[in-house]
Amino acid sequence: MRKVSRLSFLKLMAPLLLFELYLLLTILLFRFGPWKYYNQNSNEIFFFALLYQSSIALGYVIAHVLYRKPIKQDVNLRQVFTISLIVNFLIFPLTSLARTGILLPDFFGGLRAPGEAYARSLIYRETGAGAVIEYIRIFLGPLIYIYFPLSIFYWNQIGRKTRFWSVILIMMNIALFVAMGTNKAIGDYAVTIPILLLTAVAAGLLKLTVRRIVFGVLLILVLAGIFTSFFSATMSSRAGSSIVSGYFPPGNTRVDPQNALLQAVPEASRTLVVGLSNYITQGYFAMGLALREPFIPLYGLGTSPFILRQYETLTGIHDFEEQTYPARIEKYGWLKERYWSSMYLWLASDLGFWGIPLFCILFGIVLYTTWRDTIESRNIWALNLVALHVTVLFYFSSNNQIGQSGEALWTYLAIFFMWAVSRQGIRFTMASRRLT
Repeated sequence: MRKVSRLSFLKLMAPLLLFELYLLLTILLFRFGPWKYYNQNSNEIFFFALLYQSSIALGYVIAHVLYRKPIKQDVNLRQVFTISLIVNFLIFPLTSLARTGILLPDFFGGLRAPGEAYARSLIYRETGAGAVIEYIRIFLGPLIYIYFPLSIFYWNQIGRKTRFWSVILIMMNIALFVAMGTNKAIGDYAVTIPILLLTAVAAGLLKLTVRRIVFGVLLILVLAGIFTSFFSATMSSRAGSSIVSGYFPPGNTRVDPQNALLQAVPEASRTLVVGLSNYITQGYFAMGLALREPFIPLYGLGTSPFILRQYETLTGIHDFEEQTYPARIEKYGWLKERYWSSMYLWLASDLGFWGIPLFCILFGIVLYTTWRDTIESRNIWALNLVALHVTVLFYFSSNNQIGQSGEALWTYLAIFFMWAVSRQGIRFTMASRRLT
């Protein structure tokens, strides 16, 4: 292993510190936050949650010790950008049609009444009218995704036209999700864009100046403001929202209005605090319910709801889903289609709660290796995995970002494959010439 300076070492450890602090925050929010889950003082939940975090850290450190620099590979960024942008602009109106019923999303309608927009979109999607388009998106998933991390990371290196069309596409995607009454796209961009910009700084592609620091802080504040505003609006306007009532049916859980965190924020911000804390902590409550149940291994089908659905469709066997942990805890009042079960419960459906540490160790190894490949070798496939890992870890206590949908799963697996072979210097047509 090549020796690194203290500053370089801190740079290499930065993602681990960020995500470990964030995941620790989710645990503390579960235990001491405004929602009074009846199992929030469970030492068993606390133990397993910390065990999984420690396992990610262990894998990360192992990767640091064993790291080997990948074989350098030249990539034609212009070609990659062009293909990805073209695919996105072609598939966008079809995606809008599949998810909202119209070719161009009703952005302003989603802003005016996000709760109604969410209900309309959900009802329309449940008809299956856009199923074919969604399967096309699965196939094109990697090409749909890669423009975004590349455009942020290489912001100073790509041309003005590429920057322009990338921004337009990001705005179009936000408009689509607003028209659907959901805040996921805004939330994803709000956490991913700042981290990708910091990744570019760590890689030496973006020099920090006072002007850029000020701009970066303003950008973070604007993204955070947009997200918090729309998140509060969507949570407040959805029918039967637990955020408005302060009542979460599983476990007869209620908000404690005297909680120190709620008392510490302005009254106008309490809906946001209640909503976010419920979103990122209810998975720990579900874990506590699942720990009562015996382990029934599903041999690879339990981690991904998408793969499980495809298997049941192809075989006609429909009892596997009922053996997953999210399904088996429904007898305690949980609803697997409505509430967020966290990444842990889906992993446990295949590995058991004592098997998850092995996954976390491997995940920590990949997390470190892709980060270092990105900032030292500027491997574009590693960069895309870094961006995906940001989303996965920020949703870790909430839901399964990789296996939940076919598009996310195929995108991750395809990009992971490209990264793995690129480390060995294997070349493909799109990776033959350097950008000039």
